[in-house]
Amino acid sequence: MPFSSEEKWMAVQCRPADVTDISSLPPSLYPSLQTNLSSIPLYYAKGSANAIIRRCSQYYISDDDIRPLDPSTKNQILTIADKVASEGLRILFFAFGVNTEDMIFVGFVGMYDPPRQGIEETMKVLKAGGVKIVMITGDSGKKEIFLIKKIYIYKVKKQGEKRPERKVDFYN
Repeated sequence: MPFSSEEKWMAVQCRPADVTDISSLPPSLYPSLQTNLSSIPLYYAKGSANAIIRRCSQYYISDDDIRPLDPSTKNQILTIADKVASEGLRILFFAFGVNTEDMIFVGFVGMYDPPRQGIEETMKVLKAGGVKIVMITGDSGKKEIFLIKKIYIYKVKKQGEKRPERKVDFYN
């Protein structure tokens, strides 16, 4: 499944080359498996927090410990990811499973992806020339706000002010 900018996730399907020992797989993944393991594919997915977490019903602690992913745990994971994003990091969630609708969440990473060098000066020149600046990004709202503050061009609307969903809304 190729990356979809609308869905904000992708997955690959992999088959083990030669799996003969079930003990090397997480027990909860194949609890009653009695067939040829090399014929069973696994999907590995990456994408935005919401795109991946909504596909997960369990989360990975270790090969021997895969737990149900209840709403409280999902909230904790999303809260931590949101905090990381508010510090300017791009968030990428990961999961795997035997299908793409009932996966096991394995974690997320935060990657530093700074604005391009020289963007602050470029934005000032454009703004002084009367150019209306619009920011289009696939980043989360917290990362967007971080970028806006980082390039010192706009003041972000105060908390509580209405802003359209999925659109960065700022004023001079």
